[in-house]
Amino acid sequence: MNSDILYFNIRSKECTSIDGLSTNIQVNLPFSINIPDNKHLEIEVVSAEIPISFYNISSDLQNNSFSYTKIPTGTVNLTIPN
Repeated sequence: MNSDILYFNIRSKECTSIDGLSTNIQVNLPFSINIPDNKHLEIEVVSAEIPISFYNISSDLQNNSFSYTKIPTGTVNLTIPN
């Protein structure tokens, strides 16, 4: 295991909201991360829990169908199931 890897558990309720929403948050770490000139910082979300969510595409929203024209055969209609 690389000793230069740090893992953090960040919960949204412990962060500062930037715009009053939980979608834009600021994380203040209790320590600094010093990066040498010959290194770079990579940030990755390893896992996330989204307890209150909804489907962005559904027949209820009437946004689950689209069509396109395929030359020379004509129009193709596609529907994404709920």
